[in-house]
Amino acid sequence: MSIRQTFGGRVRAPAYYSQILAFITPLRETLTLNAICTALNTAGLTTASGLPWTKGRLANFIRSAP
Repeated sequence: MSIRQTFGGRVRAPAYYSQILAFITPLRETLTLNAICTALNTAGLTTASGLPWTKGRLANFIRSAP
């Protein structure tokens, strides 16, 4: 899996991106970006740079995903 890191932060191992995508994919059909961010943050998952998820960060991540 190859994800372009266009929104800053450290590049993590491909397993990180797979984990995040696996987490958010089923949620995207029924939840808003804000609700998905809440779920990610509650699960203790952070962005590639270690920051909490926000709507903008999640949108950028999704746009960068293959």
